[in-house]
Amino acid sequence: HAKEQAELAELFDFSDHCKRTASLVADCRADLRIIKGLWDLISVVTTTLTEWEGTLWNDIDTETMDSEAKALHKALKGLPKRARDFDAFGGCDTDIKDFLLALPCIGDLKSPSMRDRHWKQLMRATGKSFTMNENFSMGDLLALKLFDFVEEVAEIVDRAQKELTIEKQLAKIEETWAELNLDFVPYGETEVVLVQASEELIEALDDSQVQLQNLGGSKYVAGNQSFQDQVN
Repeated sequence: HAKEQAELAELFDFSDHCKRTASLVADCRADLRIIKGLWDLISVVTTTLTEWEGTLWNDIDTETMDSEAKALHKALKGLPKRARDFDAFGGCDTDIKDFLLALPCIGDLKSPSMRDRHWKQLMRATGKSFTMNENFSMGDLLALKLFDFVEEVAEIVDRAQKELTIEKQLAKIEETWAELNLDFVPYGETEVVLVQASEELIEALDDSQVQLQNLGGSKYVAGNQSFQDQVN
């Protein structure tokens, strides 16, 4: 059709129109090539993100996902500048950025310090509920829009890690005292028996008292009834 228009323009001596037509056609062809490249990449991004959403909780590899997502984002940024003028570019850019923002949060949440109470805190922070079981997936986490709750997630995970340290301290104290024994010695030639504490036991007693006093003043113990009971 463009060729036919060009021939008619030349026939009737509209050379300027002929040039404009040729330029428009060339621009359209260039845009189509750019759009084709953009949508090909969008297809890859969509397929990749959809596949990752189905990954079960225990199988999530945030490092690999982060590396691949950054590579896709780099490929998107490497498209001709003209691609940025299309809404599809902005949509794809947002999807990848949101995913990259959520990944560190997901990596933090995979911390072994996370307990059921911490997951409940996350539900309250995001205003959404979920069930942590063998079917819990990446998609369930992404549905929480963690990129909007980066600070809240960091605070929850930090608390979980601090509380794990307390758990270990309390467990260590219990382990120490489970292995210590009191000695009983007779008082002179009578049948009276006296309790005798070894130097090791006295040292452990002093050390444990100091630890428990410090733990008693911790805000993480004060906010956890179970910890309070154990420390007391």
